Amino acid sequence: MRKKLIAACLVVMFLLTGCNYTQTGIEDLLKPPKLSEQQNEIYTALQASTGSNIRLVYPRKGDFTSAFLINNIDDESTQEAIVFYMREDNVNATNTLRINVLDQRDGEWVSVYDAGIAANEIEKVNFVQSNMNTFIVVGVTASSVSGKSVLIYQYQDGRLVQTDDPILCDSYEVSDIDENGYAEILSISLDHTAKSGSVASLYEIYSYGSVHLIGSCSVDPNVTSYYHLIVGKLSDETNAFYLDGMRGSNQCTTEILVYDKKTGTLENLLYDRQKEINLVSDTVRSSGAVSMDINGDGVIEIPVHQTALGYETEQKHSQEELTEWYVYESGELVRSSLTYVSYSLGYLFTLPDAWEDQVTPVFSANTNELSFVYYADGQITEEKLLSIYVFKSNEYKENSKYILLQNNGQLVYVCEIPNASALSESARSLLIDEETVKMNFKLYAR
Repeated sequence: MRKKLIAACLVVMFLLTGCNYTQTGIEDLLKPPKLSEQQNEIYTALQASTGSNIRLVYPRKGDFTSAFLINNIDDESTQEAIVFYMREDNVNATNTLRINVLDQRDGEWVSVYDAGIAANEIEKVNFVQSNMNTFIVVGVTASSVSGKSVLIYQYQDGRLVQTDDPILCDSYEVSDIDENGYAEILSISLDHTAKSGSVASLYEIYSYGSVHLIGSCSVDPNVTSYYHLIVGKLSDETNAFYLDGMRGSNQCTTEILVYDKKTGTLENLLYDRQKEINLVSDTVRSSGAVSMDINGDGVIEIPVHQTALGYETEQKHSQEELTEWYVYESGELVRSSLTYVSYSLGYLFTLPDAWEDQVTPVFSANTNELSFVYYADGQITEEKLLSIYVFKSNEYKENSKYILLQNNGQLVYVCEIPNASALSESARSLLIDEETVKMNFKLYAR
């Protein structure tokens, strides 16, 4: 969420349909990124050790998505490089994925360790500190095994040592959730047949890399997979895990897990069968939105879709939707804002309070124009209160009628506020000024 939002917006924009951008450049987006000078030096040193017939493997998600993970993982002042790769001439072997550690010797990169991993893909990698010791947490998947394995390594005496047994799960997240100096791993295991059902378990990584279960709780049995896990705060500053899950093929929900280190309990705030708590149903939405901090205050908001005014009788694919955002407060979900989110063009606009029940969005895919229009007597009128346009930077021509909202070098986001004299008195009362538009407009990356 706090990572390179603009880049993520670009990827979302080009990969989704429904906008009139040309498709040139998509092949370049799908190619592995070009290597930097430092990465080229590491790659050359890797090939000197392994041979040239290798393919780099990139973590699928997380904070570290390069094939070259550079960090200081030992007591020396210099950094080490961790590289994942596969031998192209050995694709059918049991251990197809390999991990290599390179160190700096007299200013040159040198391979110092190489080992196989019984996996095909890297889910993500975390570098964590537990009581001043550095551990590498690696999530992997194997084509022959359902679910993920979470491996914990420490670099000792020139070797990567696996410090405990793998944690087997369907989804996981890493964080020092209780801020005690020891990293925790939240793992979620989905089981719709066992008596215990689907369970979230919280493990703590102790000083020497051993892993201990410190809490567990049930999660929504209707969830078939979790596609997005994020750590953030509740409105009372409590740290929490937010779990966005799928129900079937087109419904998403959210759960919130908190850990009480005084009692040693992990609690699901939105689902607890014994306490008869089930607020998960209040978060049901169509796919496309994830829980995130949309206003930068550290508190995570949960999205819920509502059909916009005037589209209630339209076919689902023709409906425009608004997105409500909720925060958890004192046992309830409280709405914090109402927005329009353009998932394909990568921006979000927060509707002023006065617009609710009086303004509705109209989008033109031919021009990428989003207009907010006056809604009266059960009808969508032609009175525009605001229009937002998105141009490719090389196609944008400055025009005095446009107000610049964002320009990231690739895309230009502008808006147009109509002349008040062209509107009816009722619509005119809903006009907002340039400052409000700029304050309510944000780039959005899911």
